[in-house]
Amino acid sequence: MKQLTGAGAGRNVGGFGFGAGLVLCGGLLGSMAHAELPRHLDLLVASRTYGTLFAVDPATGQIRSIVTGPDLRNAAKPVRGTGTLLAGALSGDLGTSRDGRIFWKLAPASGTTATYQIAAATGNRTGLFGTGSAINEANGAPLMLNARTLLLGADGFNQTFSQNSRILRYPLPSGPVSIFSGELVGDGVQLFRGRTLAFGEDHAVYVAEVGTLGGTVTSAGVYRVDLATGFRTLISRTGSLPLFRYNVTNGVQTPSTLSWDRGTGPVTNGQIRSIAYRSGRLYLGVSSSVNSVFYSAIIRIDIATGDRDIVVGTALADDGTGATLLTVSPSNPAAPPFDSASGLTVLADGTIAFSSLFTHNTICRLNPETRELTLIADLGPQVTADVRGKMNFTSLAQFTNCPGDLNLDGVVDDADFVVFVQAYDVLDCADEAMLPPCGADLNGDLFVDDGDFVGFVVGYNGLVCE
Repeated sequence: MKQLTGAGAGRNVGGFGFGAGLVLCGGLLGSMAHAELPRHLDLLVASRTYGTLFAVDPATGQIRSIVTGPDLRNAAKPVRGTGTLLAGALSGDLGTSRDGRIFWKLAPASGTTATYQIAAATGNRTGLFGTGSAINEANGAPLMLNARTLLLGADGFNQTFSQNSRILRYPLPSGPVSIFSGELVGDGVQLFRGRTLAFGEDHAVYVAEVGTLGGTVTSAGVYRVDLATGFRTLISRTGSLPLFRYNVTNGVQTPSTLSWDRGTGPVTNGQIRSIAYRSGRLYLGVSSSVNSVFYSAIIRIDIATGDRDIVVGTALADDGTGATLLTVSPSNPAAPPFDSASGLTVLADGTIAFSSLFTHNTICRLNPETRELTLIADLGPQVTADVRGKMNFTSLAQFTNCPGDLNLDGVVDDADFVVFVQAYDVLDCADEAMLPPCGADLNGDLFVDDGDFVGFVVGYNGLVCE
């Protein structure tokens, strides 16, 4: 097996000495000083009401740019970019690639459900061919499996109780879309309204059902889907009712639903808005309702046991009533309020960023170890008064366009080289030992080899991404 040696000594990697002429890891985007371009590690937050995608500087909390859609800072609301205006959706989820591509999956008021690619440089919105088909119906997260493949959640929100949702595979740039797991593809417990996705470290993608409480299919759960086989395994029941789902074996679905259960701890009778993976645990943004009052929480799941606990917020005791409230307050007394935590995104320091969906105009940061909750940005004072509290931030994602920054800490250094060497020794992005999204594949050929090392050298020499 090929090997790289000499990591970091004197900033000389693998025997390559770096001259002063090689600078800047962000490519052309990094060298273009333009007010309407997001920067590496900016937070992208999406307004479902207006179809606006903001880029927010996480260091200052200021809106850096309008990536696409109406500029809500301006009374005239000029629209940036061409293509279908992505406004008026029930939901909408963001996904990003390591080379600056942005994907937004939603069902806008003026069109059918589709996945749109957003050009950061222009704001143009382009529907990906074939993603407007019935197979892609309703909401779900776009997630980069590798440089050439998207996984798409398709929750089939309006489906009947005899139907199942899907996880789709979409080869970029033009498809065709196919079912990766769901319906009769892949053995195991069936998905119902499976919407949000997150990769783990065990060659799997985790999917959270948005939740349902009626009919023959009840409650909600979180599942592990094996990336090699598409097989589905229940990780934890998250709904307040007993969980009933169909099962599939060798392409045959059971004629009636079966009872499933795993894990103990708090539950919800509302929706799961987002999911994130961090260090062997899953984090869910959930909402619940008791006596027409809505409550929000971030729930943590231990993958090994399925057990659940509240990190912050209010959820329900798993006592069968669906009405007993449990609350865990943030550790800091001046913590900002939030509602329906959406777009949970794990940052390089281990904290989790998320947006508030409804009345608040905020992006928050949670330390899951200390339960400290702090404010990253309040967009309310930065937009016109007529849209404050109405923007509905359905998703959050991190914009990345510094390919050599493999650990996403803003610099390309020895820590990134260690990650690169590990991927280089695996070689093939399809290998089960390679963690998605195969970020060390800098030239997008689905292998981590000498060609990628040349690109890494350029970023390493530049050190700072911007």
